[in-house]
Amino acid sequence: EKGKTDADALATVIIEELFERDFWPGKHWEISSARVQEDTGSEQPSFNAEKLATWDWKDIYSEASATAVIRFLPDRILIENYAYYVAGWSQNR
Repeated sequence: EKGKTDADALATVIIEELFERDFWPGKHWEISSARVQEDTGSEQPSFNAEKLATWDWKDIYSEASATAVIRFLPDRILIENYAYYVAGWSQNR
């Protein structure tokens, strides 16, 4: 159980670091805590990870997101399907 807890904590740090590498915060961004969910169908510890930020200020709404599958193998850590995106729109179109 301790190994899974350690893997969960490390998966959280990994997705947070990847998000911070790609995200350039400014005023008015609300950055959420990372969410990490264990994939129970895997033999080795595996986690679906996500970190979000939103900007809802005046008439503009934007969202930034980083997602990945993080797998812990005996000899390495795999980061699969990493995606980062930012989308936004204005209500004054």
